[in-house]
Amino acid sequence: MIDTELLVLLVGVANAAGTFGGILTGPLGVGGGIVIVPALYLVLSTANLAGAVAIQVAVASSLATIVVAAASSARAHHLRDAVDREILRRWSPWVNLGVIAGSLLGAVVDGRTMVAVLPAVFAATGWRRAVSRK
Repeated sequence: MIDTELLVLLVGVANAAGTFGGILTGPLGVGGGIVIVPALYLVLSTANLAGAVAIQVAVASSLATIVVAAASSARAHHLRDAVDREILRRWSPWVNLGVIAGSLLGAVVDGRTMVAVLPAVFAATGWRRAVSRK
């Protein structure tokens, strides 16, 4: 049985994180996952899900939303005939290899390692955005 207070907390945090992440995506050019993953991790940890499992669920949930958003975006661009097929052809094999490698790595990396590495990835992303001239 799901605890009602926990469900209300989860929905509230998810809404706030989604809104804040969406706002950051436009002007800063960062993905919403930079907000959503830590927020989900916080809620799942609060729900007494083991920290190692909570981070894996948070990252997987964020990646699942990216798939839906990317598919929707790709369809919209295709309908506007705004897809550069040459770039798509050149990048597709590398993107697919990255997906496979990331999936395999995510399956074997311990959740505690992910908790330790994630802040460094976010810091590097922030630093790169801060010093980028584009």
